[in-house]
Amino acid sequence: MASVDVVCGSYEGGVIGYSLRLADLAEPHAEGLPVAPVFAEAEHSGCVRCVACGEGLMATGGTDHAIAVYNLRRRRSHGKLLQETGGAAIHCLAFHGQTHLVAGGADGDVSIWRTSDWECLLRVKGHKAAVLDVAIHPSGRVALSVGADAKLMLWNLTTGKCNYTLALQQVCSLVRWSETGEEYLLASRGAVQVCDLRSGEELHTLPHDDGPPLGVQYASASLVATGSEGGTLRVWDLRRRLCAVEVRQAHERRVKALAVVSGPGEGVSTLVSASTDGSVKLWRLTHGAADADEPAVTFLLTIATRCRLTCLTAVLYTPEGVDAALASGAKPGKQKMKRLGEAAATTDGAPSEPAVRKAKKKKKLHKASGGSVS
Repeated sequence: MASVDVVCGSYEGGVIGYSLRLADLAEPHAEGLPVAPVFAEAEHSGCVRCVACGEGLMATGGTDHAIAVYNLRRRRSHGKLLQETGGAAIHCLAFHGQTHLVAGGADGDVSIWRTSDWECLLRVKGHKAAVLDVAIHPSGRVALSVGADAKLMLWNLTTGKCNYTLALQQVCSLVRWSETGEEYLLASRGAVQVCDLRSGEELHTLPHDDGPPLGVQYASASLVATGSEGGTLRVWDLRRRLCAVEVRQAHERRVKALAVVSGPGEGVSTLVSASTDGSVKLWRLTHGAADADEPAVTFLLTIATRCRLTCLTAVLYTPEGVDAALASGAKPGKQKMKRLGEAAATTDGAPSEPAVRKAKKKKKLHKASGGSVS
């Protein structure tokens, strides 16, 4: 039977996982639905900054400079990835399928890990300040990163090199690719910008007057869900260029993170939001089979974690296996963004082992202390 796994990280260093049957999310539960954790691990000695999933694998990063690895299918921890030089706090993580993991740290480094033996294949210095977020293109060929140095960097995962660097007008804390990879969005303190990769045109600006957007996810090809500092949940319709749904006080405190999984049903998604008040809420987002209908959000249920939550991801499991894993700006100039699109178009392969092995001659590799995931 299909199910949704919801994984949360906390300020206290704990990681909590819940599993819900997809059929139970078809209707609202006004009186609540008993939901017990399927696992709870004290993975980090410091705050958990990020969590990511990739086809059965989960990784969390914390202020203790470590990356913890967990097998969601077997509900088993596989230890931690430690850096020989001590490293820095891990701010962001992103999987490419079940083969590679990309991490960004407070020291400005971007590292690529191979999941078969958890070896750090490559570590490169790109940003002059902390890497705040990283997003891998759906093709797996390139990745975008944003940093506290107000830079947007395009990484070629085939060669492990930075193809392009763009100076932003302000620091952006989040970057996300669209489903097609033809667009991406940047979240800054007061708005979310949606940009076209190839033309460099800024397509949409999604303003937030009640605080910075802390959680941002594509809900479909034309819908973007955002959660703000003020606790408001919004769904933006990019085709109609408007905010289609606004839920004031969706949480008592700020919406720290969002995740979206497909189902139950065609034209329906499940939206998961986490707040620093310790609550995780699930919402049914109805947007039609072809995004032609007016979107609607219906509250489903609340999970009380009793933790100060910092990050969130959600994974959809089907009887055939893992079906999907989804999480879990400035105003760049048109000329520069056009060159960024051209730089992205030059890549023509998935993460290449020979390429990163060639780079090993120039950089010392850092090996993981955790065991391999089977």
